[in-house]
Parts: sequence; structure tokens; C-alpha cells
Amino acid sequence: MKIVFLISILSLCCMIFISDFRHRTVNVLLFIFLFFSLSIYSLLLKGDPQLILSNAALNLLVLFILISALAIYLKTFRNIPLKEAIGKGDVAFFICIVSYFSPTGFLSFLISSFIFTLVLHLSIVMFPKLNQQNTSIPLAGFQAIWLAVVLSLSHLSISTI
Repeated sequence: MKIVFLISILSLCCMIFISDFRHRTVNVLLFIFLFFSLSIYSLLLKGDPQLILSNAALNLLVLFILISALAIYLKTFRNIPLKEAIGKGDVAFFICIVSYFSPTGFLSFLISSFIFTLVLHLSIVMFPKLNQQNTSIPLAGFQAIWLAVVLSLSHLSISTI
């Protein structure tokens, strides 16, 4: 049963990446399916709904603090509204993954996925054929690919974030 959910999560991550990379938008249904698939997969792995709920609550708190700090920074120092700096889909993706990770795993995933996104985006910008003249970064799509990598490695017992 776990493998079925893992395959569905990996498929959803690929669909999110393709949609975000090509169109810079993702259908909300993909995020809904990802949230429930990850939640059920997490429950199958950990078996403790109370632990999953407490981790999700702490991760949501961390996410709220990070987004609030970003909004304050953007307003104070850059004079840019938050909605111009980060897309709704990016926030939706963050919310999708809160139930899967422990709080330390969540922070580790965020940091490593931001580094992965930066490296990948800079690599793509260097190749004009891949660069679609769109200056925005498909953050949710790149992080979905990173999530697929992390889940695959975790399934193979190579890494556990």
C-alpha cells in the first residue's frame, strides 16, 4: 500500500513540475491530491496520527513565521508586496508538505530545496534554449522535483530528511 502512495506522490510531483515550469501555474487539484497523498503516506510510515498532527502544526507555525518575516523584509527594504515575490502555488506547496516532515526535517527540506532551486534556476538561465524568457522561478515545481528525490532516496533507505 505504501508503494502505491509513493508512486502517486512521485507522479504528482512530476505533474506539478511540468505545469509550473511550462506555464508558471499549477492546478489546485494537484496540490489537494498531493496534500492528502502525503498525509496518508506519512500515516502509513509513522502510524501515529497525533505525531503527524503535532508535526504539521509546528511546521505550519514555522511556515507562518518564515512567510511573515519575508513579507516584513520585502515591505521594509524592497518595497515589494509579498504576492509579487512569491506565488500562491509556492505557498500551497509548502502547506502540502507540512504533514510529512518532522519540524527539523521540514527546515532541512526547505533549506536544501532552496539551494537546489537556486542551482537549477541558475543552470537553466545559462542555456538560452531552456530559458523561456520568463524571469520568475518555478519554485513549487523545482521543490516538487526535490521532494521526489528525497522521497525516493528515503524509500531506498539512502537518506532520511
